Amino acid sequence: MIRAGRGHLVRTLPDLAAQQGVSSQRYRKLKPYEAAGFPPRISSARARTRLYDGEQVDAYLLGKPVPSLPERDDDNDLLDRQECAAELGVSPRSWDAYKSDPLLTGHMAKVGGVEHWPRGIVHQFQNSRPGKALNRQDRTTTPTAPTVHHPTDGIVTTTLDGPTPLAPALVRGERYEGRTVTFHQRRGPPA
Repeated sequence: MIRAGRGHLVRTLPDLAAQQGVSSQRYRKLKPYEAAGFPPRISSARARTRLYDGEQVDAYLLGKPVPSLPERDDDNDLLDRQECAAELGVSPRSWDAYKSDPLLTGHMAKVGGVEHWPRGIVHQFQNSRPGKALNRQDRTTTPTAPTVHHPTDGIVTTTLDGPTPLAPALVRGERYEGRTVTFHQRRGPPA
């Protein structure tokens, strides 16, 4: 993740290669970014494009102590695809479908050629999605046992969260008026 206010410091592998005066291909072959003490990448572990914090890399190359990045999460931290998916608890493929939402497209930023979204916007999107606390019909999605009514005629009905109970339904082998009946879709209930 790119910590808040540090987007301008982001460097890609080609940026680091150019800084050290070698071609990108040569830089990838030498892999100096895997040396002990080299600053860790700020892109997610499975991201295709490796991103590094320029201030940390500069300090490392000058032999100075590498400054640490802020550890506290901020709403302005920029998250890549993998991190957004993890933040929502979904797969990256699900995130690919979500990212077309107008709230997200309006806040997407490309840093180092990689799409990123502010953490606060990802949380705002998550809280605006139906199915969190209440769905669109204002019914809770928390699993609870339904209320069961036992009317005097022996037919059992189930009531969901709505104010009116469902209509009773006859099922195969149900007792009705002292006899066992079978419900047939074409004929309907016995007369």
